[in-house]
Amino acid sequence: MVAERERREPLAVQASVDLPAALHGHHLAEVTRYVVDADYKRDAPQRGLLKAMALTGHLLQVRAFIVTAREKMVRRYKALGLELLLDGQAFPMAHIGGLPHCVMAFDLHDGLQRLRQMQHPISPFIEDEWHPDLRVLEDLLAR
Repeated sequence: MVAERERREPLAVQASVDLPAALHGHHLAEVTRYVVDADYKRDAPQRGLLKAMALTGHLLQVRAFIVTAREKMVRRYKALGLELLLDGQAFPMAHIGGLPHCVMAFDLHDGLQRLRQMQHPISPFIEDEWHPDLRVLEDLLAR
């Protein structure tokens, strides 16, 4: 996963769409490079993505992650707690070669809390399990 944090420049997705006003004023990050084959039946890649977003988000002190997804992947990401933005409409994304993608967000504070309250099976995976293969801090320091 490659995540870009909003610093002085807008996120890449903002070249194609205006994010909802509710996200303005918060520190945001965007997952810019992550590919999952929509026909892959197991959810391990998406679970790993969510855990990596949580770890990275805490380290970078971001409130929410923005993810662009092909329409075939929206249902899977919604099942993990990501929220569909902009009425679920797919937009051509300049930073993804003009391919249409839906825009989704995962609020790290509210989303993780909601997953805990729902006793979602991914919650222990994110918060309690040790995954030495997710080397988020190492990767961030290497940049």
